Amino acid sequence: MSHVRWTYLVATLLVCASLVHLKGEWGNSDSINVFNYWCGGATLVALVVAIGEIVHAGTAGKAVRKAFARAAHQQAKVLAIEVISLIDDVSSKVQRKDYSAALRALQMARRFLARLDARYAKELSQHPSLTPLLNDAEMIILKAIHNATSATMSREARHTLSDYLVRIKSSVETLERRGVEE
Repeated sequence: MSHVRWTYLVATLLVCASLVHLKGEWGNSDSINVFNYWCGGATLVALVVAIGEIVHAGTAGKAVRKAFARAAHQQAKVLAIEVISLIDDVSSKVQRKDYSAALRALQMARRFLARLDARYAKELSQHPSLTPLLNDAEMIILKAIHNATSATMSREARHTLSDYLVRIKSSVETLERRGVEE
């Protein structure tokens, strides 16, 4: 219990004690004046308690919002790290010429990017190249999958894909670092 609540409890007990003490003296005007004085004091204490409770509720609400923001921030950090890991996975699968697995990993990275915290949504809009890069990288991998001749990727396409993947990873790493600084 807070100090304000203890004070209110003590003031209430004092009012009750004064009522017991003045029980037989209701006809005396001095007793009634003393009783009014204590009731006025108890009312003032109740007013202070009510204001204290309002302030306490605001402080508690702020603490809860801050805790939710920290949890959302932590989840966004984890998602950003997962996206970076999936982009690395795409790169290694392309090197092994496992284009279907690379496409799956890239699509998962895209889904994780879509789930990033709203706090990072502002930052994502500052990186407008991220979505087109993902689209272009996906198209390169899809062309390699559907290439009828040898189901391989040309050296130029690999170089372009690697460039896209590095730029995507760099953007996500920047987002993650900005989240750590906040």
